[in-house]
Amino acid sequence: PTWRIRKENRLRYGKAIMVGQEIRIPLRKGGQGLFEEKRYEYHKELVEDFFAAYRVDRVTKYKVKSGDNIWTLCRNEFDLPFWLVKQYNQSLKPNGLKPSQELLIPVVSRRQTDVAAFAGKGNVGS
Repeated sequence: PTWRIRKENRLRYGKAIMVGQEIRIPLRKGGQGLFEEKRYEYHKELVEDFFAAYRVDRVTKYKVKSGDNIWTLCRNEFDLPFWLVKQYNQSLKPNGLKPSQELLIPVVSRRQTDVAAFAGKGNVGS
């Protein structure tokens, strides 16, 4: 439970955990391997689900402005998950954007689902 993580790290309820911040996660003996395996599988599934629904069409450049925050940019400006932007900007430091820094931003489009593809051909509801 999250309360155990907060207690272990002396974090008040409601206080955000920052990217790059080291935290302790209380695990049972021998639980680290299982935790890492589940974490890996979870993130792998996120990526697979994303690419099942979207494809990268091209990459564009974005010049960072004063006051930009990578989380806000990903959520509001680009509508992309952070992990995808990070993939295209390996040296990106989440809390270290600098004005005039250039980011490579993937431009994605939704893949057609089978139903949508059939609907476009008049095969659904005929």
